Amino acid sequence: MKVFYRTITLAFLALTTLTLNTSCEKDEDETTQTDPEPTPTPPAPDPVYPNNSDADAVLVGIKTVSITSSPIMPMPIETVVGTAVGFFTETTGDFNVLTDAGTVDCNSNRLSKNTNPGQGQFAYVYTPGLANPNGIDFTDGAKWEVSGSANFTAVIYTHSNFPSNPVVSSGNVNTSQSYTLTLDEYVTGADSIYYAIYGADDYIIKVGGPTTTSMEFTAAELSGLGATDYGMIQATACDITDADYSTKKIYFVNETVNTKTVKIQ
Repeated sequence: MKVFYRTITLAFLALTTLTLNTSCEKDEDETTQTDPEPTPTPPAPDPVYPNNSDADAVLVGIKTVSITSSPIMPMPIETVVGTAVGFFTETTGDFNVLTDAGTVDCNSNRLSKNTNPGQGQFAYVYTPGLANPNGIDFTDGAKWEVSGSANFTAVIYTHSNFPSNPVVSSGNVNTSQSYTLTLDEYVTGADSIYYAIYGADDYIIKVGGPTTTSMEFTAAELSGLGATDYGMIQATACDITDADYSTKKIYFVNETVNTKTVKIQ
């Protein structure tokens, strides 16, 4: 089940590319520039939501928190971006074949239906745009409204709790030795915490319990990541619940994600 994070990542890359292209066009009016060598892009992250054998659908609210510091700012600035994804199966537990569930809204924000077979038929995704760069506001949790279809029942459900921010404090990664991905403090409101490192060629994800504040990666595990100046280390705190609608079991996941750019060598 790699489709949900791949969909989100491509959408954000498209938005970033649009912004960068606009900036480059302004620069080219002033002077001719030579395009630098492209930087290897880390692979799209794997999902961290459950693909339980009894699941008929998974609805995920994702709150990404980043902290920006600068010598000219008296205090660090926290930026929160919210997005959401949904998957509905034709057959219980089989997320390789997805079905149409009608319209899907999260906090009154309509998710787009992705019918590209290469990225998961009938996957639903909300991606922030230029008009709404911070995306969905999850202050009061994630309220889901699914209209339903001939293939899937209607759903209305609010998953209120989002875990606290799992602030990543580790630095650059040396793949020739073991590495510990560390959090600043304990996370509250989580069922589990996923620790991940993304290199130019590969990535590693490990899961820890709700009270963990670190995860160790061995040199052997790191060896295939691939060197890059733009690697990522990430912690994702998850709160998961489920509910039954008619004959369908639906998992609702609220995630708080903290990502830091690092050098991997």
